[in-house]
Amino acid sequence: TGPDRVAPYGARWLRLVIPILIILTAIAAAVYVTVVVEDHRLRAELVDEASMLASTLNSDSVDQLAANPNQPDSIIRSRLSAVLMTLRASVPRYASVRLVVALPDGTVAHLTSGAPAGSPGYAIPGQPMTTVPQELIQTLERGEPTTAGPVTDSRGSWISAYAPVVARTDQRVVATLVIDVATRDWYRELRSKQGPHALSALAVILIILVGRTIRTSFAPQPNASPRWLRYLLVLQLAAGGLVLTTSAAWMGHRSQVATMAASFRKIA
Repeated sequence: TGPDRVAPYGARWLRLVIPILIILTAIAAAVYVTVVVEDHRLRAELVDEASMLASTLNSDSVDQLAANPNQPDSIIRSRLSAVLMTLRASVPRYASVRLVVALPDGTVAHLTSGAPAGSPGYAIPGQPMTTVPQELIQTLERGEPTTAGPVTDSRGSWISAYAPVVARTDQRVVATLVIDVATRDWYRELRSKQGPHALSALAVILIILVGRTIRTSFAPQPNASPRWLRYLLVLQLAAGGLVLTTSAAWMGHRSQVATMAASFRKIA
């Protein structure tokens, strides 16, 4: 009688484990796709913001400062620093907003910074950069806005956006506006997008386990189940559909709110 009893028991657990594995696999795939898509969207949004802010700077003043980046107590630097500090304060996630320039000797140096002196995002004016990403060189040479990161330097770890500041007369790149977002804040924002997926997975698995517990408790034998138990599967499917629909609606709402907030930031 041993094999006759073990086989049905194993088959019952197999019917329980396989759906859970399928659900977990589907949720893991959904989370991965969401992270990739959201990371791409956030990077594109950061580049758009950097390009828009770079176009508002006075390129003539930036060009004058770039011609002599080591000039001490420059009025132009003070004014540009105040502008960058205002831009940084307008968006809390900006760790720093700074201008960098390519020097004649091939090095890349900080021109001015919008972060207070002594803060993690502060860059000493005129000091060469210790880490120069290839994306930044691409922006300085070709004037193509882009993002890079995570980039680690002496100030910390960042996701950075680069946008050229173009001269009004000959359209050459006089400097590059750099917006840094702390890597931990970037990934924290990405993780916050995965809450609905995790809750949906737990809710669906809980529905399956509760259904199995009820079926085992009230129907120990296949021919002895009460009539109302026949509708248990329908109720489970309805509950699972409700959970998934609610999760999708919530994510759609958050996406709409984020899009509206980004539009208002651009207007501001």
